[in-house]
Amino acid sequence: MDCLFNKCIPKSTPTRVCVHPMSKTWINGIASSYSEDYPEELREYIDEKDYGRAISQVNDTLITYWPCSLCFSIGYVCALCTAGLSFCFPYCCISDAEKLVNETIRDADRNIFRPKGLSIELKKKCSTSWLEINIQKSHHIHNDADEGGAELQEVHYDLKEQVKRL
Repeated sequence: MDCLFNKCIPKSTPTRVCVHPMSKTWINGIASSYSEDYPEELREYIDEKDYGRAISQVNDTLITYWPCSLCFSIGYVCALCTAGLSFCFPYCCISDAEKLVNETIRDADRNIFRPKGLSIELKKKCSTSWLEINIQKSHHIHNDADEGGAELQEVHYDLKEQVKRL
């Protein structure tokens, strides 16, 4: 069913990159991990190391708080005789994982993505979810060999960003 639900994930655009789930999603749409593949669309905005660190933190949080196999087994085995109420056991753990991963994403957004002119958030729709990275302003990373190979960063704030600060 995941392949059907994952069709609800929007395609990436020049201003939005969608990171797909790497694993099966639970009934509420949360996946136990998201793809760590570096999107080429972000090459101008964030380096691979920072991106990998942020996505690894998200996946580590999910894996840490994801329900164990016993919890899932109880949920599925007892589903018929409890009219599905047994799914509350794994749902409680997944609900906690979702809250904690949202905190992790907010931290990554504030510390890694925002300074680079990007934003990241968890999106859910139709029993699936994805990480959405939005490009908010022009922020390019350039390598300049004439300056001893140091990385220079150019930041161009768009009019909306300047108006928000006033």
